[in-house]
Amino acid sequence: MGGRSPVACVLAMAVAGVVGVVAPGAAVDKKGQVTEFSAGISPGAQPGSITAGPDGNVWFIEERGRIGRITPAGVVTEFAAGSAVELAGSGITAGPDGNVWFTERTDRASDHIEDRIARITPTGELTEFSAGITPKVLDGHAFSPGVSGITAGPDGNLWFTEYDANRIGRITPTGEITEFSEGITPDKIPTEITAGPDGNLWFTEEGYQNQQTGQVHPGGIGRITPAGVVTEFSSDAPSSITAGCDGNLWFTEPFTTIWRMTPKGKVSDFSASEVSEITTGPDGNLWFIGGGILSDAGDQVSPGAIGRITPKGKVSDFSAGISPDAILNEITAGPDGNLWFTETRVDNRDGRIGRIGPGPSPKPRPRHGRDLPAVCQRPRG
Repeated sequence: MGGRSPVACVLAMAVAGVVGVVAPGAAVDKKGQVTEFSAGISPGAQPGSITAGPDGNVWFIEERGRIGRITPAGVVTEFAAGSAVELAGSGITAGPDGNVWFTERTDRASDHIEDRIARITPTGELTEFSAGITPKVLDGHAFSPGVSGITAGPDGNLWFTEYDANRIGRITPTGEITEFSEGITPDKIPTEITAGPDGNLWFTEEGYQNQQTGQVHPGGIGRITPAGVVTEFSSDAPSSITAGCDGNLWFTEPFTTIWRMTPKGKVSDFSASEVSEITTGPDGNLWFIGGGILSDAGDQVSPGAIGRITPKGKVSDFSAGISPDAILNEITAGPDGNLWFTETRVDNRDGRIGRIGPGPSPKPRPRHGRDLPAVCQRPRG
């Protein structure tokens, strides 16, 4: 889809800040050891989605319209994020081309509807693509399609979700966009997406409850092949999804359930005290975050939490060391063998980046499936 050339603009990098607390190097922290970084992150930044970059650093979204980069030693650099005023709900991922890619949603208050997929080089040059992303049309009015999650696919392209338009999108490294909607049940709300162990893409369908009628539209798990064929699997309200080193898909249903799904759709569920986002760890286990929930009045209901679940379902808590005022947003495996996560302070929305060690992994990790996450393929000491 799409006919005109991709919209492109190039911007220079903006602000740099140094933390300088941890010595450089790729040493893996002790199991459960938490380190938090805040220097170099602008006030009110609200860090969100986070990913391991192709350059050996960690990259993250700042919802106030910037992209952040933090080195394993804790050095933070911020980059202007192009046309985007806010990046709330945006996803970020390392691309197959050695760059970092992220989604940009149109400001809901804007009269100009143009969501974008953006690419930023390790040195901070930004290019935005919008041709081929079509608005959601409702009652004759155009709305933002709500580009959200994004991941690198097994076919050498990037794949993303369109939250409000109920579509999955694909963009080539050169910026050609194709959208897919056939096979996706109306109002399922595709949200997060990951490359699966079977050569396909898997995504969560959030579902929703109609506030006027009270009718519940359940969510689900979707699978889309590189050719665009969609299959849906039943689930209530899945949130985050990742491919495990065991060859299965793992996803969460806030706030107390983790699910394991085989590529054929067989599921098992495990209980956890606090869970929202999940990722595959460098140790072959799954790591998740939760807690930090706010009430309608803006008060913190529960503290931020980090946990680990083994492929067999054993759950452990590693929340000690997290600041008590932290809301945890996203988590990813870093290129240094640690886990990295984003935090927002309850009182002023200032941000921090956290790092937690999985500890050494003396045993070889099991490898199942032809297309496992890169973290499953890296040797560790």
